[in-house]
Amino acid sequence: MAYQHHEHADGSGAPRGLKETNIHLYAQICTIANEYENLISTEFVPPHEALEIIMARSSIRYSQQLVRLFVDTIPAYLPGTTVKMSDGRNAIVTKIVEHMQRPYVRYMDTHEEISLVDHPSLLIAGQAIL
Repeated sequence: MAYQHHEHADGSGAPRGLKETNIHLYAQICTIANEYENLISTEFVPPHEALEIIMARSSIRYSQQLVRLFVDTIPAYLPGTTVKMSDGRNAIVTKIVEHMQRPYVRYMDTHEEISLVDHPSLLIAGQAIL
């Protein structure tokens, strides 16, 4: 894993320029996790933006299938994150129960808590700036 976790699916990585089929599965998983961790902890990219970057690099740096599994496992908005909703209101993510990318949110003005799974037309537009 350590020797291959800087390789990319398209062969543009280092140290040997291996392509996806020649990179060990565990190294491919480690590559995605390492990139995500670097984005959020070193570059201070918010988790939802880090996931977008990972998804944008799918099939270039990473296996599409592994990226899909990663995105299904990692929440874009962690509980405690303040968000701006598509209806213009600010809310806070309170919990994740059914779907990693459709959490429960509590509106800051009314304290009403809703599940985004139950409200498919309501979207998180981004992080709230308070």
